[in-house]
Amino acid sequence: MKAYYRPSDLTIVSAAREGSFDPELLAVHLKTVGRTAKETGVKHLFVDLGSDPPLADVYPGSSMVHVESDYWSEAKAKNAAIDRVDTPLVAFTTTDTMVYPETIQMTIELVETLVMFVLQGYCWEVPRDLTRRILTGECDPCRESHVIKNLSVPRFGPQLPGPEWQVSTVEYAKKVGGFSEDMVRAGGFEIDFHDRMYALTRREILTRDVPIMHLFNRSSGQTQDTSEPRRDRLMKFLHSGKAGDLDWRNT
Repeated sequence: MKAYYRPSDLTIVSAAREGSFDPELLAVHLKTVGRTAKETGVKHLFVDLGSDPPLADVYPGSSMVHVESDYWSEAKAKNAAIDRVDTPLVAFTTTDTMVYPETIQMTIELVETLVMFVLQGYCWEVPRDLTRRILTGECDPCRESHVIKNLSVPRFGPQLPGPEWQVSTVEYAKKVGGFSEDMVRAGGFEIDFHDRMYALTRREILTRDVPIMHLFNRSSGQTQDTSEPRRDRLMKFLHSGKAGDLDWRNT
């Protein structure tokens, strides 16, 4: 029987390219992930996709790998990470989140000894004013995490798979072919990855219990509603049992 997973069995993956992120939010993200890694033993792999100069020059001390690329593609960065992760578990997140020891603890407890699964943690939104206090140094994101958690709220509206906390085994992430790098229509490559993982493993864990804190992003705009195309694909799959019906190109 397989032993229970430990925090050291998990690698957190985040990625960016020069000009694709908010530098202040990234600094907070790296600070909380770094502190969590030190306290729990979880690993962190940060993919710098083709920045010139490399982001490691700007954020020294961070665990970064530079991957050559002429353009920014979050899916491409995540696929590069899958090939480099040396732990059995991988958790994909974004550069505008805060990851805490409780995040790791709850994730490990939920997946226990599973191999075939996809876990989706729904993020908690940090209000605009609290984000401002964090960025100006009035609120320390590590020492005052309890304040941040108490003042943040679960994301409202239809809960669709998003990029803030997607967890799977590296083995099955590879089996589904990773993330679609040519996904340009409705659905989103995170949703596509989640649905293909579910079609293969037949086990999904959808939870608000994993505390992923999403900072207010000043550059965030309104995104396209993807719930209807995804529902149609899932209905076709449930009737046919064919994984191909989940393909966004068939929508």
